[in-house]
Amino acid sequence: MHSKQQLFQHLLPALQARTADLATLGEQVTVDQLFEYCMENRFRNHPLDALPVHQVVASIFRVTLADLQPSTVYCDVEEDEIRTLLYDVDI
Repeated sequence: MHSKQQLFQHLLPALQARTADLATLGEQVTVDQLFEYCMENRFRNHPLDALPVHQVVASIFRVTLADLQPSTVYCDVEEDEIRTLLYDVDI
């Protein structure tokens, strides 16, 4: 099994290429940020040793700017409104 650091070094060329692609779209993303996003969101439920390298690299290249943006869907909803909606509790 690869350590996280070994995997990072193995995927570094793909990570660098994708961050360069994203930079041409005007967004500065570091290879560390991209790697962490992939580890937490793309590969979280998969044993990395079982995935073929070409699938891992393809997944890195499918990451979009929208994927990397934090969700702001509920940014204008107050905490008490969320509690009421989710837990049916009036505050």
